[in-house]
Amino acid sequence: VCKDITSFKNLNYLAYKVFFKPVQQLFSKKIDHLLILPSTFSSYINFEMMVSDTLGIRSFANLPYLSNQYHFNFEFSWQVADLRKQISNSRQNTSNNIQAYVPDYSNTDFYQLPFFSQSAGILKTKFGFTVFSNKKSSLSVYEANAGKANILHLAGHCFSDDRFAEDLEIAMDSLKSGDKYYLNADKIIHTPLSADLTVLSLCETGLGESFVSSSYLNMAYWFTYAGSKSCLYSYWKLDDRSTAYILEQFYHYLAKGMKKSEALRESKKDYLAQAKTDEEKNPIYWGGLTVIGDDSPVSITESKKGSYWYFALLLTIPVIVYLVKRKKRLPESFIC
Repeated sequence: VCKDITSFKNLNYLAYKVFFKPVQQLFSKKIDHLLILPSTFSSYINFEMMVSDTLGIRSFANLPYLSNQYHFNFEFSWQVADLRKQISNSRQNTSNNIQAYVPDYSNTDFYQLPFFSQSAGILKTKFGFTVFSNKKSSLSVYEANAGKANILHLAGHCFSDDRFAEDLEIAMDSLKSGDKYYLNADKIIHTPLSADLTVLSLCETGLGESFVSSSYLNMAYWFTYAGSKSCLYSYWKLDDRSTAYILEQFYHYLAKGMKKSEALRESKKDYLAQAKTDEEKNPIYWGGLTVIGDDSPVSITESKKGSYWYFALLLTIPVIVYLVKRKKRLPESFIC
């Protein structure tokens, strides 16, 4: 869908005309916040990336995305939302425990994800994550610790299937062989969670099994079923460089107290603002992430150590300039 501007805008404009435009006519002009309850095949549609026009537009950056006009929230169903509220009322998590799992794939057939590995250090130093990386990012460590976390972050490779929901699984450990290295649907739902947010920095976690009865099972659903109040997931394959940047900004805005969907929206804007070429502005690099479930802010803080060093440097610059100028004015006999 994202391979070129023509196919992208035509397909997403078609989706807009079929799914959105008929009901948009019923909205008042004051409505700018929408709750989407995707079911069956509409779960594959990225409403935020729909475009309301295509005429004369030849740049990804200039497309009239619906995300520019509306603020979107997503929920699996009213029943799931109600069940989550009941569970959260009986099991409140006030912990500041935040965890990231970043496996090492150097001994596997999977390709390396260098920017995800680098971002693990940023998550630890800047936001205070407990990072389980390399061999520490194991299935046994996840099962023993994930239930204590207020925020869960999983980065790496996974398998998705749009026909069999039980085949969804995340590659953990330095994968060699055997099912014990995979975090699959069964293990996910049997590891009770109390997290406010689970971030799936993994490809195609929005794929899953769709039923005529309006139920839809993807990887985000399994983490919600296990107890997570909300989940960030992906519609398509992710680029590790752009995704790492967006998620760092996402946590930055969460630390400012923003709601989850607002934080993600702002982080995407930041990515587009720094993108230098139209290719970098292709939605394949930034448009595939969305949040589903509870949208309220989460508890996370951002370290200001880097900022302190920056301001300290700014304060020393006038002193350095003064000393340099004074040195130039002094006679040579005074210069040591």
